[in-house]
Amino acid sequence: MDNNAFNPLKTTDRLLPIANISKIMKGPIPKSAKIAKDAKELMQKSASEFIAIVTCMAKEICENENRKTITGDDLIRSMKQLGMFYYAEITKKYFMRYKDGGKSIKNKMYTDKEFINHPHYPDNNYRHI
Repeated sequence: MDNNAFNPLKTTDRLLPIANISKIMKGPIPKSAKIAKDAKELMQKSASEFIAIVTCMAKEICENENRKTITGDDLIRSMKQLGMFYYAEITKKYFMRYKDGGKSIKNKMYTDKEFINHPHYPDNNYRHI
């Protein structure tokens, strides 16, 4: 069998680097707080799965429109189609800032009251899961 024919990625190749996940998780919490290894691994798998699901939907959007390139707008549309309205709004605001030259992007996601006050902000109904 030809080794170059089809080589599925190993599970670990599809996951975001745990060091990056840890750094992001530490951003909004006090410096004295700790994050357990299993929490980092759970977030790593969840974030990677989130990316895969959103990208898959964006790919379908592109295929339906006979395009080959997924854009930032496709990702936002896919989040909306998946019912992830809160995340679509956050991503849209971040994407707009990015397109404006990255003004005030760093750590903005952690402090913006506009995201917390958004009507689709995950409320206490989601926190018990």
